[in-house]
Amino acid sequence: MKKVLIGFALLLALAGCNRQENAEQTTSKSTEATSEGRKETSTTQSQRISTSDNSEATTTQSTAKTEETSASSSAENEHARKLAEYNNLPEQVKVFLATTTVDDRAKYDLDPEVKPPTFIDYIQYNFDGDYLIVNLTSGIGIGHPVYLLDYDDEFIYPVDGFAIVDQSAEAVYEAAPVDPTPVSKIDLLDYYQANPQYFDASIDQILRSDNFTLHSFNENKNKIN
Repeated sequence: MKKVLIGFALLLALAGCNRQENAEQTTSKSTEATSEGRKETSTTQSQRISTSDNSEATTTQSTAKTEETSASSSAENEHARKLAEYNNLPEQVKVFLATTTVDDRAKYDLDPEVKPPTFIDYIQYNFDGDYLIVNLTSGIGIGHPVYLLDYDDEFIYPVDGFAIVDQSAEAVYEAAPVDPTPVSKIDLLDYYQANPQYFDASIDQILRSDNFTLHSFNENKNKIN
């Protein structure tokens, strides 16, 4: 009888151990599942944060590009507006402005201590193809250079010049060097707008002459000793 009781007790003890092991295994699995769940949640949150950061970065870049494009478009519109304004100036004024790129005598002085500048000379000019020939003269004496300029939609290009320095028995010609640096028409417009009266009041002194041609310019230029 004692043996039966002892055997029964051993069975109960074994059953208790198995239940404890099963409970521990269940707890361990539950802990692992919870840990894995936390890892997945953390990963998902990190992915969401990363996606949000990328989205914000993309939005910022897109906004910057839009602003850059808008600024570029605005600058282009302003550039085109100024060129159109220059082109709408009277022909004589544009010739006057072009002459300032090769002959300092055509320029004005904006020194406030000086009385309003007045242009007292004359400019003779003519167009030949894509070229402009100009000659600033007082109408007296010799040595007044003749200049050749080229131009396109945006710039004036000084090309060359010559002057007659002696008209005795045989005329003597000398070179009249120019600075070939292109001059923006927009810069010339700004120069005009700083003192428009100076140019507008001198329109009658800007005279077109068919005597100035590309052929006559080159012919006289070749006479330089």
